[in-house]
Amino acid sequence: VSATATGQTTATVSFTAPTSNGGSAITTYTVTSSPGGVTASGGTSPITVSGLNASTAYTFTVTATSGAATSVASTASTAITTNSPPPAPVCDAACEAAAAKVIADKIASDAAAKVVADTVAIDKSAAEAAAKAAVDKAIAAVLAKATADLTAANAAVTAKAAADEQQAAVVTAEKAEEALKSASTSAAVKAAATTTAVKAASTAANTVQVAAAAAKSAATAKVATANAAKPVDIAIGQLGSKSAATASAERANTIAAAAKAAANKAANIAVAKAKSAKAVSDNAIKAATEATTRIAIEQKEAADAAAAAKIAADAALKATEEKIAAATEAQKSADAVVKALEEKIALAEASIKAKDIAERAAIDKKIGEVTAKVTAAQKTADTANAKAESTAVAAVQAESTAVAAVQAAQTQSAEVFAVKIESINKTAAATKSAEDAGFASKVATAAVAAAAKIPGATKIIPTPTTSAAPSKNSAKATVTGLKPGQKIKVTVNVKGKK
Repeated sequence: VSATATGQTTATVSFTAPTSNGGSAITTYTVTSSPGGVTASGGTSPITVSGLNASTAYTFTVTATSGAATSVASTASTAITTNSPPPAPVCDAACEAAAAKVIADKIASDAAAKVVADTVAIDKSAAEAAAKAAVDKAIAAVLAKATADLTAANAAVTAKAAADEQQAAVVTAEKAEEALKSASTSAAVKAAATTTAVKAASTAANTVQVAAAAAKSAATAKVATANAAKPVDIAIGQLGSKSAATASAERANTIAAAAKAAANKAANIAVAKAKSAKAVSDNAIKAATEATTRIAIEQKEAADAAAAAKIAADAALKATEEKIAAATEAQKSADAVVKALEEKIALAEASIKAKDIAERAAIDKKIGEVTAKVTAAQKTADTANAKAESTAVAAVQAESTAVAAVQAAQTQSAEVFAVKIESINKTAAATKSAEDAGFASKVATAAVAAAAKIPGATKIIPTPTTSAAPSKNSAKATVTGLKPGQKIKVTVNVKGKK
């Protein structure tokens, strides 16, 4: 194994492949440095090792890896030393002077840049505020227009009322005049007519004053609308020379871009509010629709409950009628039993009083017949009593069912009423939300339009300088070779014509 330094951090290691691979082909050779343990791999010799330290002595070993195993490390190579870094350049007096100039220029440049940056920051803040004011003023114009429209509508209503009151006052005055002229009219009626006419005139005058105030408010609102609609000027500054304009073009464009961004931000806020208002409106409309749908469902359930209550009430009435009939039948059966028993008692007394055996035998035969009749009557009475008891239980159950059905119908009716109230409230909320969403949309549209009018870049045109045209007796001379800031004295000698 041998090694050669090829740089400050690299070395090339060469080696001879082993004569035996142990029956398995070698796939990789791995080189390891010492010190540091830096490794590099390859399929053949030589292998370049990177990541070493400069001016450092290294030895290297190699291992071979096959499909079966990895060999032991080879004998270490002879030590080599990586290259040293080049010596640092020596800066002479001229070099140091140049470096000092670079530092001084950097300080001056940083100071100038700071002044420019401070100026840009101030101008950006002013431009952003002005741009936001432009958007806010557009929004205010929408609000002012809505207020003006409402005020104008109210003024129109008030003016109409004033006209009606004036007309009524005229009619009342005419009637009062007729009453005063009539000889048949009593003094009390004339006084009442006069009072009515005066009151009508006073009412008309007051109404006219209210109408005038409303008209004034409408005019004020209209002026406010006009003022709100006036444009907002964004002044970024004036530059007086072409060189100054060119030097500050980038700064002016930065300020204009900031103003545009501020306007867009304000417009985006308005758009976001409009979207939020639209979402609220959609949810309110959905809730109102759901409430309306629930009304139909609740009404059907109420109708079903009322029908069930009617059926239960009819069943309770029928059960009560059957109970009465069964009780009546039981009473009749009991009366029949009593009657049969009384007849049997009478026959038994007659049997005792019988005069001979033949008469007693005939009476006993009748007693047997009556006994059978009593047994049959008792059986009928038992059946009637059982039926009466059964119908009484059924009547109680039917009455309970009817009461429950009526309560359910009443509850369902109350729910229908509650859902109707809920639907009315949600419909009102949906209407209000829709109006708010429409107004927010108008505000957003105005804000976006205002933001669109603000330019994203500014073209600065220097103010041109004008000079008077030379007269016939004037002359123009150009002096060259002057230094910046140099003061000069000019002497002009004028010679007359010969």
